[in-house]
Amino acid sequence: MKHTVEAAKTPVKHWVPEIWATAHEAEQSASIESYVHYCEKAHAEARAEAIESKCSESEADNVAAAAWRCTLPLLSSRTAVQAFIACVAVGQQRGWIKPEESRSLMYTAQTALSVLRKAGA
Repeated sequence: MKHTVEAAKTPVKHWVPEIWATAHEAEQSASIESYVHYCEKAHAEARAEAIESKCSESEADNVAAAAWRCTLPLLSSRTAVQAFIACVAVGQQRGWIKPEESRSLMYTAQTALSVLRKAGA
């Protein structure tokens, strides 16, 4: 399965703005479970829209994986970083984030957590 943002160029309804709005809702509730839930919701909705738009299964999987990655929480607080790590782990476990990408994302989370600690957040 090829995971690229190129898949997002398929003729699917404009889901990215909706994903960011959904991610903002998750950030307001500030629980790790809600972040994972919103990533799952974005993935499912994007995949369903891709299938409805007559994309192939492979294209729909790529669009859904891109939606998952686009919905990762902003690294703005310790809870958000923990949620980011949880979402990356779940995404990798389900095959929606490649191991190489996961390593890079985890390093990003580690760096953000270090900055937040130094800032006293």
